[in-house]
Amino acid sequence: MKSIWFFLIITNSFVLTKPLSAQEVVIPGLKFYESRLSDTTSITLKSSIEYPEEDGLWILDPTLKKSYNTAYPRGFNDGPVWKGRGLTSEIHGGIMGKKGKFSFAFHPVVFYSQNSGFDLAPNLDGQNNIYNYQYTSPIGTGTIDWVQRYGSSSFTYFATGQSEIRFTFWNLSTSICSSNFSLGPSVFNPIILSHQAQGIPRITLEISPVDLVIKSKSILTIEGALSYGYLKESKYFNSNKADNFRYFNFYSIGLVPKILSNNLKFGFQKSLYNRGEYFDWIDLTAPFKIPDSDEFNADTLNNDSFDQLASFNMEWHFPSIGFRAYAEFAKNDFTGNGRWTLQEPEHTRAYNLGFEKSFRINNAVRIFSVYEHTNLSRNHTYLWRAAPSYYPHGINTQGYTHEGQIIGAGIGPGSNSDQINVLLEINDKKFGLLAQRIENNKDYFVTNVHTLNQHDVEYSQGIYYSQEMKRLRLQFELTRSKNMNRYWIMNNDVVNYYSSISLQYKINRAE
Repeated sequence: MKSIWFFLIITNSFVLTKPLSAQEVVIPGLKFYESRLSDTTSITLKSSIEYPEEDGLWILDPTLKKSYNTAYPRGFNDGPVWKGRGLTSEIHGGIMGKKGKFSFAFHPVVFYSQNSGFDLAPNLDGQNNIYNYQYTSPIGTGTIDWVQRYGSSSFTYFATGQSEIRFTFWNLSTSICSSNFSLGPSVFNPIILSHQAQGIPRITLEISPVDLVIKSKSILTIEGALSYGYLKESKYFNSNKADNFRYFNFYSIGLVPKILSNNLKFGFQKSLYNRGEYFDWIDLTAPFKIPDSDEFNADTLNNDSFDQLASFNMEWHFPSIGFRAYAEFAKNDFTGNGRWTLQEPEHTRAYNLGFEKSFRINNAVRIFSVYEHTNLSRNHTYLWRAAPSYYPHGINTQGYTHEGQIIGAGIGPGSNSDQINVLLEINDKKFGLLAQRIENNKDYFVTNVHTLNQHDVEYSQGIYYSQEMKRLRLQFELTRSKNMNRYWIMNNDVVNYYSSISLQYKINRAE
């Protein structure tokens, strides 16, 4: 059984553009990458569905989870589930089926959020909704639909979750889906597309890994994905119904140059979005266009009505020693002006660096460790050249969000983070430790605060326990977080305790 926490990313499979598995539940007649009921501090969901070869219909293992935040909302990579202050209760379940080339999965979630009150961020300009994020930087250059509290009362929410209808032929497949999809090798903070928000409703075309063979020798493996969907505004941003939806697309290409190594992998991702009222059918070709920066004219809402993000990534896996290293280099406000890029490749850059290591003590005991550093703060080129923070935007005023949550790295605009996790697995029990540091929106700090000892920083430490039983899977998590100088207010320190317990009933238990 693979680990059910964060190290399930360590795998020999080629998964640069296909959704990575968070946990592979192998059952006779069924292989399902379960919807990760991840704690807000552990790992991305990286959930998806993978179908068995034979036809059939299966009930998916139902899961009940309860979690609690004592002081303020805290949620990372929980997909559709938003974890406010107080109690959050989740129920996951569904069915999966396959018949020939057609397959489907319906795996929704229903959750209840107590959504208790807490001290909201100060309303800086008096115009922004009090429940929305207040700290885009510099003020007035961009906005974002990033909800800090979903209204003033408790609520119940239904989401279709990890659901899709799919048709597959040879190595090609097309699907209508709402499932989460993660791009790149990063574990905690994929920059372009993560599991921070609920899945984007979309149509997706995928090419599963295909070998390029020359003289009976495979020299390259390639796979790709192309997706068209829409992003929806939350009801806590503005009252203009004309801009409630944004057109969204992405494409992703993954390569394994087998002439170098079967374990060295490269990927490229690019995403675009614009306001729905400016959508034209010609925009379906936008993923393949590289506009010249010199043609941008914000007054015409022509080229600049699109916001673009792109990233390159690589990972190198050494299975014989249980080690994987990876990196992602991303560009915001991505353009095709090659001369500018060559002169200042650091402009609007962000990056991830990480590694994973596993140790096997004996047949019953294994140890896993993972470290990841993420940097989304602006480089110094902003001093002489416009450099927006990641995810807010001036024309697409809702920014890079869906239903009020960021669809990229969950730490948010201008932020940096370091995270290390260690997991001990003993037979059917797992014990984990977490340490994490997040510097919130350094871009805002540099532009508007820049005072010694006034950074808004959060430090977290956590423990994790999991046990496999005959028919149940039990998980427990506890994390203490101290947010220092919250909202950049000197000595405004707030301590939050996050706790959760979940039970999954294994209907499809492997004998």
